[in-house]
Amino acid sequence: MPLEVRGLRCGVTTRTGHPCQRRDLGAGGRCRLHGGRSTGPRTPEGLRRVAANLPGPRPHGTDRV
Repeated sequence: MPLEVRGLRCGVTTRTGHPCQRRDLGAGGRCRLHGGRSTGPRTPEGLRRVAANLPGPRPHGTDRV
């Protein structure tokens, strides 16, 4: 946890209009509920890298990503 966010709260406005009170902040200064998670690779290079590391037989079409 970065020193800048230690002891702070998330602070994102929730659906009820109140600030989020979670203290488990990540590097972006937001909690895991409001910080967003990775949606996976989007670039052709990233998709190729993931396809190359899949276990078992290759799914149809991964060699042409």
